[in-house]
Amino acid sequence: MDSTSYLSLTGRLLIGLPLAMSGLGKLAAYGPTTAMIAAVGLPVPTLAYAVAVALELGGGLLLIAGYKAPGTVDFTDALPLSTVGKDVYTPCQVIPY
Repeated sequence: MDSTSYLSLTGRLLIGLPLAMSGLGKLAAYGPTTAMIAAVGLPVPTLAYAVAVALELGGGLLLIAGYKAPGTVDFTDALPLSTVGKDVYTPCQVIPY
């Protein structure tokens, strides 16, 4: 492997691992996650939960595996778009610069 391959793998891991871990966290905590989704006013919390888990866990694992990496990034970019206009972040999740 040349250095370009290692850089690509490193980048995919740095993006894919947090996505996959977040999906696993949501998968392990169904009740609290759907309650939080309902609390912020998103419609159909169970559907939103399923979409979030599929995007985060599935997209993260696909990205780590390198399966169609540019398309996978577009796939995982859909998750933040689903929360546009909603205040879904708590103050401790926002990193001040």
